[in-house]
Amino acid sequence: GMGTTLVAGVVLERQVLFANIGDSRAYTYQENELQLITEDHSFVSELQRRGELTDLEAKNHVNRNALTRSLGVEGQLDIDFFKVSKDSVDLILLNSDGLSNTLSEEQMIDVLNLDQDLDQKAEDLVSLAIINEASDNVTVNLIDVQSEVLDGAGE
Repeated sequence: GMGTTLVAGVVLERQVLFANIGDSRAYTYQENELQLITEDHSFVSELQRRGELTDLEAKNHVNRNALTRSLGVEGQLDIDFFKVSKDSVDLILLNSDGLSNTLSEEQMIDVLNLDQDLDQKAEDLVSLAIINEASDNVTVNLIDVQSEVLDGAGE
């Protein structure tokens, strides 16, 4: 019954495409704002979307880690897809739930605002999650959407 989660981002010429299954997340960052793009596929998140749990109740719920969708458990996959205009994104943050369950969005923004390269920002996010006693693995991937390296992507 073991499965895994998946989050992915693809930068094209005019848009960024995202996919997720499970509770790994995709965020976009621009002008000091972090926007959650994906929806968690978990028992607690579904209760929250229906208004049956508050954020605080969800954080402490006994089934907070129970996934409703994952990769490798069922034969048929139900993956969510999202698209965002490339102009509205400076950075993409892809992460496992070990980060998003441990750090607030404000803490993530504080690190993203630091005058450091992306590798150092990613390391700082992971370190901060570990310091805050993350109860799950912590994986972070940062992508500079406006980077010259990505110019011409998707052509």
